[in-house]
Amino acid sequence: MPYGTSYIPDLISHASGGVTSSLTASQLASKFGAANVKTPTKNFSFCYNGHHISGRAGVPFVVDVGLAAALAAANAPVV
Repeated sequence: MPYGTSYIPDLISHASGGVTSSLTASQLASKFGAANVKTPTKNFSFCYNGHHISGRAGVPFVVDVGLAAALAAANAPVV
């Protein structure tokens, strides 16, 4: 999909140490490691450790080991 497609964000909000910035998907992968960044292939939602997790198709997010395992166990549509 071409960069700039309306339903795929060019920048992802990132908060760290009380500072919010915007990163591209490649910057997010570089900062946290490509294996720790998951991108939903379609919208989904489920509960994890008492929190409602929502994924929006094409919007990458960072996961830890526990969340990655929960996503896999729930057959969440992420790559």
